[in-house]
Amino acid sequence: MRRLSEDSARYFLFALVGGVLLVVGAARWIDRSLAFELHASVPENGGWSPESLSIGVGEALRLRLVSDDVLHGFAIGQSDQPELLLEPGKPVETTLLFTRPGKYVYYCTRWCGLDHWRMRGTIDVVGPGKALESEGEPLFLTLGLDIDAPHPAQVVPQQVPSSRQAALLDADLPEGYRSRAYYQSHSPAQAWADLRAESSLAHLDDEQIWDFVAYIWTIHTTPVELEEGERLYQANCAACHGENGSGDGVMAGQLLQSTAVQARHCCMVRYYAGEWAPACPIGDLSSHRSKSGISSVTCGLFNLKWR
Repeated sequence: MRRLSEDSARYFLFALVGGVLLVVGAARWIDRSLAFELHASVPENGGWSPESLSIGVGEALRLRLVSDDVLHGFAIGQSDQPELLLEPGKPVETTLLFTRPGKYVYYCTRWCGLDHWRMRGTIDVVGPGKALESEGEPLFLTLGLDIDAPHPAQVVPQQVPSSRQAALLDADLPEGYRSRAYYQSHSPAQAWADLRAESSLAHLDDEQIWDFVAYIWTIHTTPVELEEGERLYQANCAACHGENGSGDGVMAGQLLQSTAVQARHCCMVRYYAGEWAPACPIGDLSSHRSKSGISSVTCGLFNLKWR
């Protein structure tokens, strides 16, 4: 009887220890299978690590986001996921759920260095369902433009162009200039040159032609686009270009130290310097923003200086 009690106690102890180990092991296996620790460093030190993740449709993706150096932001393109701020030494946890397969881009939303725009990674969501729709190639690729090269304009306005003033001129804007196709494929300087060559507008002076250019941009802009463009501009551009596009952002001094960086990043500075880019050349915007979002930013950029 005593021997039976000792055996029972021994079996119970073995079962208890085995059960504890099983529970601990299962918890660790579950944690590894569903959770990732994603580190953010300035691009010069590696950027996002890892820079690519994979998850199945409908599976919960648990992320523990850690900044290893400065303030970063985390957001996902083509997603309603709100922006998360990552302060050094303060990990942030979040859970994501993707209902459609496709490749989603995550990116940093806070200026963290000269190569901030390169700080992005991808989440590959695999499985059944309607795939994430592709919006096609960016406009600058369709037009065959090198956004890293300068595009100097031959002429710039000497005063602030006014679309309201254009409506008062004794002239009509030729119909072809009212199309969105023209607006999307020509720079303001190109539009000015084309209008200047129109015989029906020969009686107007150069600044009045610029008023018509402002009018072309204004008729293709809606209040909704302007509001969205303002929001995106303040979040992604103002650190360099300033709150009103005057090139006096907190990081402008660093950008202007490098001609290559200035040419690559500055859609606003390019315009004010007599240069132009038809779609936002900043890498993080063109890689994850929708075409409508980039269009809104572009509208907002020019309308900062149109009246």
